[in-house]
Amino acid sequence: MTHLILFFLLSGGINISGIEVQGLRWSSPDFVVFRMGLSGREEVSALSIRNAIKSLMGSEYFDSVRVYGRYNPDSSLKLIVKLHENPRLKKLVIKGNKKIGTGELRDSLDLPPGTPLSDYNLFRAKHKIKELYRRKGYLKVSVDYRFSEPDKNGEAILTLDIHENRKFLIKKIIVEGNRAVSTKKIKSIMKNKEKSFLRSGKFDPDQWEEDLDRIVRYYADHGHPEARIDSSGVEYRDDGIYLYVKIEEGPRYVFGEVSFEGNTVYSDDFLAEKVVLVEEKPGLWEAITLIYKGESWDPQAHSQTRLERALTAIQVLYGDSGYIYAHAVPLEKVREDSIVDIEFRIYEGNRVKVRLIDIAGNTKTRESVIRRELDIYPGEYFSTGKLIKSQRDLMYLNYFGNVGVNFRQTEDTSFVDLVFHVEEKSTGQIGGGVSYSQAEGFFGNLNFNQPNMFGRGQSVNITVDFGKKVRNFRFAFTEPWLFGKPQSLGFDVHNLGHYYPEYKEIQKGGSIFYSKRLWNDYWHLSLGYTLEKVELKDVSAELENYLAYWGEGPQLTSRANFSLTHDSRDRIFNPIKGTRISYSVEKAGGILGGEAHYFRQLLEAGTFRPLIGEKVILHGRTRLGHLESLSSSIEVPLYKRFLLGGTDYYGVRGYDDRSIGIYRNGALIGGRVFNTVTLELRYRPAEGFYVVGFFDAGFTADRFVDFKPGSYKKGAGVGFNIEIPMVGVLGIYESYGFDKLGNKWMTQFQIGTSF
Repeated sequence: MTHLILFFLLSGGINISGIEVQGLRWSSPDFVVFRMGLSGREEVSALSIRNAIKSLMGSEYFDSVRVYGRYNPDSSLKLIVKLHENPRLKKLVIKGNKKIGTGELRDSLDLPPGTPLSDYNLFRAKHKIKELYRRKGYLKVSVDYRFSEPDKNGEAILTLDIHENRKFLIKKIIVEGNRAVSTKKIKSIMKNKEKSFLRSGKFDPDQWEEDLDRIVRYYADHGHPEARIDSSGVEYRDDGIYLYVKIEEGPRYVFGEVSFEGNTVYSDDFLAEKVVLVEEKPGLWEAITLIYKGESWDPQAHSQTRLERALTAIQVLYGDSGYIYAHAVPLEKVREDSIVDIEFRIYEGNRVKVRLIDIAGNTKTRESVIRRELDIYPGEYFSTGKLIKSQRDLMYLNYFGNVGVNFRQTEDTSFVDLVFHVEEKSTGQIGGGVSYSQAEGFFGNLNFNQPNMFGRGQSVNITVDFGKKVRNFRFAFTEPWLFGKPQSLGFDVHNLGHYYPEYKEIQKGGSIFYSKRLWNDYWHLSLGYTLEKVELKDVSAELENYLAYWGEGPQLTSRANFSLTHDSRDRIFNPIKGTRISYSVEKAGGILGGEAHYFRQLLEAGTFRPLIGEKVILHGRTRLGHLESLSSSIEVPLYKRFLLGGTDYYGVRGYDDRSIGIYRNGALIGGRVFNTVTLELRYRPAEGFYVVGFFDAGFTADRFVDFKPGSYKKGAGVGFNIEIPMVGVLGIYESYGFDKLGNKWMTQFQIGTSF
């Protein structure tokens, strides 16, 4: 409580001869004078003294401040400041807490030693404790405080006594007034849920307010734009919390005729094709979303969401042609009591060109690398589509955590400046360590991978494994923008060993590859050639019969590959939307020479679709492969056969690596055809992280005619993937193999981006 007693009336300014501070036990008078902001010899006014008092009280070090004035013979004024200090925190003691740990409470309070024990700080501490308990369902918590007699330094021990009382859970949600929408559906919309076997029943007051908005919004999207909450309430009873909602639904409306006014750039017929309020049937993904939400298709019903989508479509359509200030206002006219005709009144504005494009935030990547990915240029008319495409292409580089665009107005309204703000992320990966296996013993390993070398966008990869039995090396380089055009050229040299339980595969050679964008940035054509010697060692006795065609020692392999890829994903890791379709062919031998003769082809198709905003993503994918010998006398190479399982390209989670294949005379060998199917539901709380629930199935055989649905090995589980700077992508899955013998549960790890 603050008292201000002045023995004078300051109608103007008056000189003070000094400041006398009284009542201090622990604080310094100099601190008080400094905090007041008065030097002690200056002209003061009522306003400056009021501000000085507010400053002292704002420090929280004082419980009360009184200011007196004493006149001197020379008509100056001496200020007398009487203070009562608050003690300061020496030690915090928390008692009575059983449901929340003391450490968690301390962290939430943020009361370090030396904090003034003012009324405000004590009130804030009590409020934070109650808020923390409230989030856990304890709504009747009370907090008392007491502190010891301050010591000679003004420090006291603060004790917080918490009375938790019992936890209140939602017993029942009572809905009244609803006729068009079932009570069950309304409850499913709400975040607060009744206590059940699978529901905690915890009540969240903040979500309660949002629940009411969700109900109104649902009605507005299903033909009842005038629906409102007539009344609502929360009642605490001995057996739990009762939530009451009374709804005034209002009449049901359907969309009628759609017309346009004010449009000169586009005709009515053209706009009518682009702006659709009533669709006769849902698209595939909209149908999946409806099933996920448990809703039926109602194409005629008045929908606020569809109306907002129509307005966005008009704005995007005009923005794509340079009319960035264009917007539309929907005017609704009710006829025949339930039919609503919509007139979109369009304000087109003037057409705008891009004057300048600035790049900001790039601390490592060169500006030229960023600019070459842009589809929008200075001097041309602004295009919303090109702007969105430019953002997508920059994100697809995987150099940036985020890419934003700001509009900067110019003096001439027919021009606009664009500023691309990029957030650099760590792209390089470097690792090293020591490994051990029974076959190779101890060996060291080093790995360096930088996809954006020196900020030029060039990719460099170096892998080295060294030990008594292990000598692995790989160096690869890629120039992504050859001769200033969207085409890449790269090469690698390698001496690699792949170690499997059945054999050891050693590859020595090199590759050269070329890639080019075709019709647009979504399509890529790749060509490559590899010349290497391949040798199999330490082959198991079960597989020796299958190596008769291979001969002794290393065999020369000359192979070429071709691939065509369409990739419209908005980013490489953790995409939100887009599709990826890829077809690749690998041919070895024949006119290419060498001692291996085979033809191998792979087909992959996958898609990502958002279900709830950008947080819940549905991902589906299938992969298909075929391997055929080009010689009637030579079998396909054993190491090129398809063995499924694990988390790599041929992965079926829930099964060990290379555990799904064909048995011949007791030996597990890979098939010459395979198919895998993956369905994932992802939750992505952050750009570099997502949680996933998945279902995988895979099958391999020697012929396509052997494919049978019942022969697929099936697995499911949950896990998460995280992008770790300097390490790469790490995935951890808890997987269950339905068709596996023995222990069906297993923990699996993924390094890289195969899944």
